[in-house]
Amino acid sequence: WLFRDGLLPENAFIVGYARSRLTVADIRKQSEPFFK
Repeated sequence: WLFRDGLLPENAFIVGYARSRLTVADIRKQSEPFFK
C-alpha cells in the first residue's frame, strides 16, 4: 500500500513474506509510529 499510494522513494525496495492475516488498517496502525 505504501508503494501503491506513492509513499515510498523511487529507489526503495521491499522484500518480504508474511504469514499473518493483517488487514490494511492493521498494517497502518502498527506502522504509523515509525513514520516521520
